[in-house]
Amino acid sequence: MENKIKPLDAFKMLFRTLTFTAYFMPVPDIENPVKKKWHRYYRIATVIILLIYDLQHITFVILVFGDVDRMIEGLSVLLTILNVTYKLITVNLNEKRFNKLHNVLEDDIFSAKCPKHEELMTKNKEELDGISKTINRTVTVIAVCWLLTPFLKKLSDEEVILPAYFPFPTDDWISFSCASIWITFVIIWVGYGHMTLNILIVGYYSQVKVQLSIVRYSLEHLADDDEGIPHEVFTCRNHGYKDNQSKLYQEKLVALIKRYDKAVWFSKEMESIMNKALLVQFSGSTGIVCTVVYKMTGVSNQYIIKNL
Repeated sequence: MENKIKPLDAFKMLFRTLTFTAYFMPVPDIENPVKKKWHRYYRIATVIILLIYDLQHITFVILVFGDVDRMIEGLSVLLTILNVTYKLITVNLNEKRFNKLHNVLEDDIFSAKCPKHEELMTKNKEELDGISKTINRTVTVIAVCWLLTPFLKKLSDEEVILPAYFPFPTDDWISFSCASIWITFVIIWVGYGHMTLNILIVGYYSQVKVQLSIVRYSLEHLADDDEGIPHEVFTCRNHGYKDNQSKLYQEKLVALIKRYDKAVWFSKEMESIMNKALLVQFSGSTGIVCTVVYKMTGVSNQYIIKNL
């Protein structure tokens, strides 16, 4: 039968976003050698920009050390960017290993063998596409709010803290606008690229789940033919054991064992690549939660004092 969907098809929308933000190697690979070369430069530039962004926030935190409010403002962004940078470097250093994962997804061993397999793969693709669209819309809304907030604060004569170091004063409107746009631009860029990369990692694990579901379904219907109809060898009308059918079931069983083994390898390989990055993300997220709780506590105290 002709396969209408392949496991790698579930990542098409994610790969487009990651290629655009230079957070991942282009999949499928760029055929034009010039475009391929420039995209590699683009990926290198992405890492350099993030490192500069990290340095700006680290410098800011060091300079305001002792001023808790300003440190919290700086750390709330710095912890996120450090996590993003580490994950991005991890991805770039393991490009060959990711290509091996993609080769497995394109291999016939993970392909759909019947309509039920296609149904499982299609459902997984739709779920990943839905998550991706939701996240991208959320990032867009947050980006607009992030960009407008410092300008609205400045217009209302409130103190505006730009949590990054700039080698020039940001008091006047021109320098303030340039600094705010720079901070927001990188955050938006990071938002689209990093969140899509997170969805991609989830998608890899969801592919393992799909393959295991296929193995389970196939074992439950091992005696079915291509149309889902049980063979006579497993019916009451036939108590014999036909050699040709025995070979057929053996071939099916061997294929399922190979599919299962490959799914287990895929999962372990993914864990081996990303386990440290995920640990860093978990630690960074914990720190971010702490900074947010601290800021919320400060806002609550100010509200209580004003209403006393």
